[in-house]
Amino acid sequence: MLIRRAGRIYALADSCAHLGGPLSEGQVDGLSIRCPWHGSRFDLEEGGVLEGPSTFPQPCFEIRVRAGQIEVRARGSSRPATALPSRAS
Repeated sequence: MLIRRAGRIYALADSCAHLGGPLSEGQVDGLSIRCPWHGSRFDLEEGGVLEGPSTFPQPCFEIRVRAGQIEVRARGSSRPATALPSRAS
């Protein structure tokens, strides 16, 4: 899931770390997102839990924009990034 906020793009796994809810259907508030199923709230930057019931952080990804493409890869990975269309919202 990609979120553009305050001139920056954030990438998080779409499936909530709590019970798999669709975070892309959740509500973004400032630099956090709330899962629509059970209300867990996660930090967009690091995926940390800001409010439960989740006790697990949300997986986040590194991103960069190159030649009009958004590239995403796992944090700490040395593998090449995967290019995605740059239509983040």
